[in-house]
Amino acid sequence: MLMTTMKDEQRKRTFHKIEWSGVQEAITQLRKRLEEGPAFRYMRESYLWQKHWIGRDDIKGYDALWSACSSPWKEGMDLMAAAQAEIAKERMPTPHSFVRKQVWAEQGDHYDLDRHRAGAEPWRTTQRTKRPAKQVVTLYCKTGGHCSTTGPQLVRAGAAAVALSNVLEAAGYVVEIVNFMYAECFLAMGRPPAYLARGGRDSGDDVLTIHPVKEAGKPVTLPVVVNASSAWFYRTVVMMGPHVLNPQGWHVSEHYGFPVNMPESVLATLRAASPGKQVYVMQGDWSRDCPMAAAKGVLASVLRQERE
Repeated sequence: MLMTTMKDEQRKRTFHKIEWSGVQEAITQLRKRLEEGPAFRYMRESYLWQKHWIGRDDIKGYDALWSACSSPWKEGMDLMAAAQAEIAKERMPTPHSFVRKQVWAEQGDHYDLDRHRAGAEPWRTTQRTKRPAKQVVTLYCKTGGHCSTTGPQLVRAGAAAVALSNVLEAAGYVVEIVNFMYAECFLAMGRPPAYLARGGRDSGDDVLTIHPVKEAGKPVTLPVVVNASSAWFYRTVVMMGPHVLNPQGWHVSEHYGFPVNMPESVLATLRAASPGKQVYVMQGDWSRDCPMAAAKGVLASVLRQERE
C-alpha cells in the first residue's frame, strides 16, 4: 500500500491517494489494522454489514463480512453474467492504430529514375495504414456511489468495464483495469467530524483510493472484479480504508465525504504519472447513469486518439 499526499493546483485542493497493489492486499491489511485500532468496536457494532447498506442478506456479521471478501459471490457472478449478456448485444466498433508505410506512387517525396524508365511509379512516399493496435490502456473505473446506489447497479459498472476491456484487447490493446473512489471532504486536520458535517465540501481534504482488479497482459478474473465492484466491498473495504490509514491527527467525516466523479485535473495528474500509456476514466452516477454508455464514451475517446 502506498499513501501519497498530492496537490491539485487547478482546483486548489489537497487529495490523499491510497494505492493498493491489489484487492487481496487491501482486504488483508485493512482487517489487521482495523482490529488493532480504535475503529474496531465501531465497525463491529455499526450498520455497515447490514443488508440495506451492503446489498446482501447472507452476511450476518463482521466476521462473515471479511470472509465474504475473499470468497466467490454466486449472486454477484449471476448479476455479472446477466449484465455481460445484455452488454454483448451492443455493437461497439473495433479500434485500430495507424502507422506510416512506404509506398511508390505517381507523386511523392523522392524520385527514382530507374523505376520511371521501367514504367513503374517513380515517386516514393508514405501513406497512413490501419493495423491492430498494441498500446497499453489503463482504465480507471469508478466504484461505489451515494447511499441510494444499489448492488446490481455497481456490479453492472464492473461488467461494462470488463466488456470494454474485451473489445480493446480483441483489437490488440493491452488493458489494465483499476477501480477507484474519489470523495471530497473526507479528511480534516484537527477538526472533529461534526465540523465537517457543518462545513460542507470546503472543510476537508479529498481522498482517492485505487484498487487494481486486472493486470496488464493478464486475463480478467471475474470473481475478483465482481467482489471489487460490489456494494458490500465498496462500503466496507473502500470506505473504511481512510478510517484506518489516515495520518495521525486527521478526522474522517461522519458522512464519509462526498463521492464524486474523478476531476479532470486529477485525471491529468494520473496521466502525467503514466508515460507511454493511454489513461481513461469510466465514471458516472451509477444510480441513474448507464455504465455501458460510459464504456462507449471511453471507446470513442480511444478512436479519437487513433485519428490524431
